Amino acid sequence: ISGHNRVDCSKELGLSTIPAQIVDCDDDKATLIMIDTNLCNRDKIAPVEKGYAYKMKMEILKNNPNISNINNLGENSHDENSESTAQIYRYIRLTELIKTLQNKVNLEQISFTTGVELSYLSKEEQEIVNQVIEDEQIKLSLIQAQKIRLKKNNITYEMVLKILKNGCPRDMECQ
Repeated sequence: ISGHNRVDCSKELGLSTIPAQIVDCDDDKATLIMIDTNLCNRDKIAPVEKGYAYKMKMEILKNNPNISNINNLGENSHDENSESTAQIYRYIRLTELIKTLQNKVNLEQISFTTGVELSYLSKEEQEIVNQVIEDEQIKLSLIQAQKIRLKKNNITYEMVLKILKNGCPRDMECQ
């Protein structure tokens, strides 16, 4: 399930045995162990990849309430600095972004929190926002994303452009 780093290190050190623990578990428990190991041991995980990992973990826990008596999404983590439940749900929101916006979040062209705001828009609306960003070469701020989100279900290219260029106030109709 996990341990390839241990194997590589043991080989590099010329050890004849590798410290290991054999665990009897089903596929879901094995997947949880793999997810937790990756989340705790990898130095840099892209935000969207982290979101997919937490989403997979959440689905397994939801469908298997008896696995290790886990009731909370973050409880199974071995990391002392594990994410708060709210932060975990923000990571999961990133999985709702279209691929081009996910890439922008992973490359830090769009901030994490800006990506979360955009994730509440429909796929079509996200495409419009992405098109404006690319056409105008504008870096979208959190405040701009929040203003766009307020216009959900009424988003047009022109309206997004106006918010990005003029900072359309919250109480003003952007049409």
